[in-house]
Amino acid sequence: MDKVDKLYQNYDILADAKNKTSEHEMLYLEIIQAVKGDQSEKMLACQFIPRFLKDFPNLAETALDAQLDLVEDEDVAIRKNAVKYLPSFCKESKEFITKISDILTQMLQSEDSGELATVHTALMTILKIDIKATLEGIFIQIAATEEDAIRKRAIQFLCTKFKFLPPELTTKDVEEFVLEKCKASFPEIGGDDFLNLMPLLSNLKIAKTIPVQQTLVNLIAEQAELDAEFQPSPDNVAGFLQCVRLALPYFSAFISSTPFANYICLFVVTKLNEIEELDGGPELSLDVIKLLAEISPFLTEDDQNKECAEVIHKILLEYIPLPPPADIENGSQSEEPNLKFTHIECLLYIFTHYLKHCPEFLTAADNSQRFKDLKARLQFLARGVQNGIKTFRESLVSNKSKETKAEETKMKAIILRTMNNINSLIKDLFRTPPTFKTAVSLSWKPVSTSSVKVPITSAGVKRESDGVTSDEKKVAKRDSKSGRELYQPPGGKYSTNVNFSRSRGSNFYSRGRGGKRFY
Repeated sequence: MDKVDKLYQNYDILADAKNKTSEHEMLYLEIIQAVKGDQSEKMLACQFIPRFLKDFPNLAETALDAQLDLVEDEDVAIRKNAVKYLPSFCKESKEFITKISDILTQMLQSEDSGELATVHTALMTILKIDIKATLEGIFIQIAATEEDAIRKRAIQFLCTKFKFLPPELTTKDVEEFVLEKCKASFPEIGGDDFLNLMPLLSNLKIAKTIPVQQTLVNLIAEQAELDAEFQPSPDNVAGFLQCVRLALPYFSAFISSTPFANYICLFVVTKLNEIEELDGGPELSLDVIKLLAEISPFLTEDDQNKECAEVIHKILLEYIPLPPPADIENGSQSEEPNLKFTHIECLLYIFTHYLKHCPEFLTAADNSQRFKDLKARLQFLARGVQNGIKTFRESLVSNKSKETKAEETKMKAIILRTMNNINSLIKDLFRTPPTFKTAVSLSWKPVSTSSVKVPITSAGVKRESDGVTSDEKKVAKRDSKSGRELYQPPGGKYSTNVNFSRSRGSNFYSRGRGGKRFY
């Protein structure tokens, strides 16, 4: 009799035996042995072995090993068929789930799209049978495999598929299990894999709770190596900034940004000159202080705040020049300096947030000369800023009467917001003593109704002033209706020649100059 016919005969006998199937063990063993036959025999064995597995529990291990031999077959058609029926083993014997999940995860490295789709389907099927056991097998490969392709595709699978599982599967207990498995895996994986795996945690329902958010921030801090010396390189800077951006959404009144902010001040900002010398350095340098500005509202009391204020003050003075002597004495016009207003906005914003926690940095008696010097610089800066505000307001109004490119209008609006922010921050510093009550919306952040004129509930605190005029708001409103984001210049950088005279203000806007850590 033909071997294929014999397999069909064995199948019929076993299927018709009903409650007496276990009496035909030899027939089942013949089906298992078919995995060593030709292609036709193997294709039948793929289907028949799991079909009668429940009737021969004593042969379960033997049957699984035979099926796994087919999973490793050289013929992709046989592999796909064998994978297709692997979940059947999990339904009958749940103790096999972790092992099968582990093997299926290894198969994610396949370059055959059909085979890859079959593996995905099989993994999704066993996830619904026992989600924890399946996740266990996937994380074994993420943490232990030496094959980058397997690890990256396993992470990709989890990040894309986990959120589509039904809610009754992704319980709080399961999400906590995922968090613990990720925490255990992080020390074994590299920076790229860490960044790729974090969205899985960010999308968990428990990630909306303060304790879990603090846990995530702590994990990010460990990956960012806040206890290590910072070595400037394009990869290190970019990787570190990616870490800080991951943590940014979690900072709040309950979760402090101080460890990140102080590290940036003391170890990264102090090396801005070195960073600017790197490939793409000017953009990276600006990204550093922009991100520091974004996290600075969430600072808390710390012994290093004063030291950080010292660092920011020193760099701020490098960007804001003293008025020329002739200008001080008789108000005569001098050569206009080329200033970087985005840098100044960031540094002033960061400085004021540090001053909230150490106001004596400027107000103490022995710091009077420091404050006097800063005021002189800010007065000189304020004159040009106010001229610039007038110029750009007039320009935005005139745009209504002539055809102007939308991109140019957006750029002017964002520059005007920068000028108004600087003006507001300067006004607070000029008060006696300096106050820090005016809330500003950083100029590169998208304009939203929640960021314009939002009242602060504390008594005596001003409404938020983002410096946007009604004409700018009309532009922003029109852009928001069209679904477009506010224009952000490349790298967020624009230097400006400011007219510091009171009589002129037309030439305001011009181009400016252009160890293991994380990876």
